Amino acid sequence: MRPGVVILSITGMMAFALSSMADIPQVLSYQGKVTDVGSVHADANANADSNVALVGRWANGPCYGATVEGDIAYFGNGGYLEVVDFTDPTNPIELARVLTPSVVRGVAVNSDYAYVADYADGLRVIDVSDPAASVEVGFYDTGGNANGIAVSGDYAYVADGYDGLRVIDVSDPAAPVEVGFCDTGMNANGVAVSGDYAYVAVRGYGLRVISISDPASPVEVGFYDPIIHYFHGVAVSGDHAYVAATWDGLRVIDVSDPASPVEVGFCHTRNALGVAVSGDYAYVADGGDGLRVISISDPASPVEVGFYDTGDRAYGVAVNGNYAYVADGGDGLRVIDVSDPGAPVKVGFHDTGANALGVAVSGDYAYVRFTWGRLYSWR
Repeated sequence: MRPGVVILSITGMMAFALSSMADIPQVLSYQGKVTDVGSVHADANANADSNVALVGRWANGPCYGATVEGDIAYFGNGGYLEVVDFTDPTNPIELARVLTPSVVRGVAVNSDYAYVADYADGLRVIDVSDPAASVEVGFYDTGGNANGIAVSGDYAYVADGYDGLRVIDVSDPAAPVEVGFCDTGMNANGVAVSGDYAYVAVRGYGLRVISISDPASPVEVGFYDPIIHYFHGVAVSGDHAYVAATWDGLRVIDVSDPASPVEVGFCHTRNALGVAVSGDYAYVADGGDGLRVISISDPASPVEVGFYDTGDRAYGVAVNGNYAYVADGGDGLRVIDVSDPGAPVKVGFHDTGANALGVAVSGDYAYVRFTWGRLYSWR
């Protein structure tokens, strides 16, 4: 399902009780024979034996991922990739928005292209050489659920849920092609690349260290699996990997020997979902607890030095200079001045969409505002 408003035509069909949100999945389960209308994307998972038609889509939604290049932020807005100029953080200017067929879960920028982890619809390649005229030029369906992405050279590395790590050759951005993969065992949530290694945060399976010296034959060479941790995001700096481990906070893993990674420190937070590292600080997107700023000058003894309550649910974070850009779910992108790490302060924002759930019926149509919904017509 996709972010947005769902419209179901209920003409000539049996009555469905829509008195509670619990009933909605029963209605939405009748997906199939989806008809593309205008520029709206068809549902790739449609059941051809059904009679559901896609009639439109309101794609605005939560912000799950963001990255920054110079003064321009690239971030998710439900089904859109937003391109916003933050030269003046107090007065952000939207340059472009590009509709994707699924939910933007992660973004990486390399040269003139933005690479989007688009959940159920894999990798999307967006030409951002002119940010104000950003346009999709290529895509590759990874098969799983693209949760995270990193780019190095001619290759994109996609954390593809239960389909593990996928390695995509993007030397021709218009025709990306998979050249290798590595099974991570469980749900690959996040990925970072440093040198010849990809570091993959895997739900229930810890941190997997994968050699990508030959991108066509990635192979796991080491792992850190503490069993109890739900690893969600990862950043690498020097000899250490910094892992957002949800309710187990920030974990610091020494990866100087890729074959034998070992935890050397941790800092408790309540719901670490994403992490970025800049200098002596790790910036943790901590779910409902917003942005946490953690000193890692001594990786063995990380300590929180500041925080900012972003308002909604912080899923991801990118840092550029004195600013942290927080993907804050229904509250969009928040820009936090971290020039004083002990006293972060919000200086700008860009709203994307809300998570509110609701349903109303008028005539032959049921209108459903559903975080993972789409716009359908039942005939």
